[in-house]
Amino acid sequence: MVRDYEPTVVILIARKAPRIAQAFELEFGSSILVISDLAIAFAARQLEGARVAIVDDVVNVGSTLLRAKRLAIEAGATGVEMFVVADRNSDQRMQELGEVHVADSTPLDQSSREALSAEIPGRIQSLCRPYDLDFPLLQCGVPARTDEFSRLLNRMSSKYGDENVYDLTTPLGMEAGVRRFTIDFSKEGLAPTKVRIYVNTVSGECVLAPIRLQSPLPSAPPAQGWRRAFWEAMGVGPSFKPEARGRLRLFLDSLDFGLSFAGDNADVFRLDSDCPLILEDAELAFGPDVEFAARKVLRNWLFWVGTASPEKSVGISSESPFLGVARDSGLIADVSARISGDPDELSVFVAFFNTLADWAGADQPSAYRLPGPFRPHEVAADPYLRLRVGPTFADLVAIVDELVPGLSGVDTMSMVSRLLDRFVDDGGVVPTTASYGEQLFRIYRKGEKDPRERVDLRTCRAWQETGKALSLTRVSKLAAIIAFSEEPGASDVAVATDTRGNVFCHADSVLHDRAEISHRLLRAGQLERAS
Repeated sequence: MVRDYEPTVVILIARKAPRIAQAFELEFGSSILVISDLAIAFAARQLEGARVAIVDDVVNVGSTLLRAKRLAIEAGATGVEMFVVADRNSDQRMQELGEVHVADSTPLDQSSREALSAEIPGRIQSLCRPYDLDFPLLQCGVPARTDEFSRLLNRMSSKYGDENVYDLTTPLGMEAGVRRFTIDFSKEGLAPTKVRIYVNTVSGECVLAPIRLQSPLPSAPPAQGWRRAFWEAMGVGPSFKPEARGRLRLFLDSLDFGLSFAGDNADVFRLDSDCPLILEDAELAFGPDVEFAARKVLRNWLFWVGTASPEKSVGISSESPFLGVARDSGLIADVSARISGDPDELSVFVAFFNTLADWAGADQPSAYRLPGPFRPHEVAADPYLRLRVGPTFADLVAIVDELVPGLSGVDTMSMVSRLLDRFVDDGGVVPTTASYGEQLFRIYRKGEKDPRERVDLRTCRAWQETGKALSLTRVSKLAAIIAFSEEPGASDVAVATDTRGNVFCHADSVLHDRAEISHRLLRAGQLERAS
């Protein structure tokens, strides 16, 4: 459908659509520019007079599509058409959106939508890429067979500490040969700083995704050095909105850190001496001018190695105005009320994002009931704003600390960091940016995919029916019955052997942790170990 329209520019919505296009190797036409809607601010020159196709997977409310269309027209596009795979709207809502080309004419019901939301993150995990687009990706040469991946992981653990290096490989990723792990340099009170490493053990591809995050996000240009030269080569001036400027600054600060990390590990990660950036991904996020800037400024990138240190923080990770709103409005109290038993970090994390989605009107803008950072009448006028409400990393750390007894400081930061790593790539949490007042923050909101809580809840109901705690043996029997039945959700359950007998876990769990469900129920007092 898009090819028949013959666009000159294709705009893929948010982070998910670009990754879907890569995973399915979609070809929209020859000699056309393909960017995400994140890059519209940086591609005004290419959009002027352009024939634009805006592409997304599913129409939910339609506010994101309409915003992208408005921005493209404001940039000078002379023709804009919207294309989606499917929709879950009423005919009235589709009429309000105007003409949308839908590939599948059958509206999605709830179960179909859940199935699609579960499948897409799995497809994305087959890529040697993160879900996110905001950070630079560095292509590097490193031996990448499975046994050598293990040696690489062990080497980084020995250098940076077992507690700071953790494997993030998912079952779906492993099926495609994709392994991934994180090296976390974050410390208490400091800005989140980490490197995510993706390795394809089949093709030998290795990608570094460095992350250096300040809160609030600075939107001013770097003071000097190659980052300032890059900024100027991109043509970023005062007319650019703070969000675009903040995203570019985040990209450059992270790239600065990534080059330093690669320099410190030059014997392991060999970057291209001409241009270490993966330009295809950078262009998706920042438009075609990023290639000119990268080739102009980074051709001597080795000169800059050592100017940023992994051990040096770029700023304090401060809480945002959202946290006060969440406390004063009763949102956090509602989260606490939804958790049964003794709260742990995972149950708090899941309950928080589910509660936030309800309060922010994720599926129905009229259900928005937060007093800020955007007021209900503002969201009614612009439903897109509800997608820009959520906590920062520091806010999440404070919320988990508040609701989970016995956690504090570095332990909480590490756990929240790990949870975000997994939930973002799994489609359960979506990172974005938000302007709260005059300040710009990187925030997180619930994604379309629901965390896998159904089997947990089913087991809890079984416990409630018996009226007493279940032993691990009884739980494994329940798991076996569910796993081999034809009941809905049966494929979510796996029976695995632990050090003492059979336990059960999610087949593709949130934490990909053996015996995850059993351990959680033990902590909550809903299971007891056999004497």
